[in-house]
Amino acid sequence: MSVLVAGATGFIAQALFRCLEILGIQAQALVFTNREQQNRIPGWAALEVHEASSTDTASMEEAIKNASPEIVVNLAAAGVSPDERQPDNLRAGNAGLLSRLLEACAKNPPRLFLHAGSWSEYGPAGEDTLINEDHPVTPTSEYGIAKAAATHLGSTLAPELGVPMVTLRLFHVFGIGESKYRLIPSLMKGLSADLPVDLTPGSQVRDFIYVDDVANAFRAAWDTANLQPYQVFNVCSGSPITVRAVAEKVADAMEKPRGLLNFDALPKRDNEEPWVVGDNAKFAGAAGWRPGVTLDEGIRRMAASGGF
Repeated sequence: MSVLVAGATGFIAQALFRCLEILGIQAQALVFTNREQQNRIPGWAALEVHEASSTDTASMEEAIKNASPEIVVNLAAAGVSPDERQPDNLRAGNAGLLSRLLEACAKNPPRLFLHAGSWSEYGPAGEDTLINEDHPVTPTSEYGIAKAAATHLGSTLAPELGVPMVTLRLFHVFGIGESKYRLIPSLMKGLSADLPVDLTPGSQVRDFIYVDDVANAFRAAWDTANLQPYQVFNVCSGSPITVRAVAEKVADAMEKPRGLLNFDALPKRDNEEPWVVGDNAKFAGAAGWRPGVTLDEGIRRMAASGGF
């Protein structure tokens, strides 16, 4: 068995590669030489690297033919970093890339194509509402619109091409290797230097899921023999927590005074949803998956790694 990962330079991919290594499954990375991604892949002897000159269909088709994977996982997306959210970049790096990747798989379709969607595809939810897969897809951010467009296009195109695709909508993924600008790593960096950290009031309620649990969700999807394609599943904890409480947990885990957390020093972001918490019942019922790493444990692992 082999699993080919597009978007192989991100921290979710690194967790997935660790999972594959533990399971003894051949890990393959699809990288694009025009983006110099081959220089940002971990040097694991067991990892096969398959290079495409660019993200055009023909280049990816050749690389996928050479890899001949049983499973393809698409973690590639434009706009994860806020400085990459120009409209043209969002369109090309989400719906455009996914459509070309599916077309590249059409001649040698994998047993399953897993696409990473996002909670940002959903519309606003009322307080105490767990967002399930039937919740309206009415995103309020440009990134969410781009991700929703990719999922919609992929769900239409994949059956036409004969590529069995499933979308896993990921909620707030955190963990070792996460980008420095994100909430928990930025908190840890400041607190480790005993510096005050400026924050918003922190009243936003979120749903955090540890990166190793996300990797195991992809494994559960390809391990489930009767998982029907062309569906969407939430991958989330289902546990609401305020950003303020997360920050306090980080300070406590690092044995730093909570007084270093300057709540109310920053204004709330425009158009930021006050409540984003998912319902994982559908995926739990279909694949038997449950998150296994609590927020407290995940924070402890990040603090212990010093990788912030």
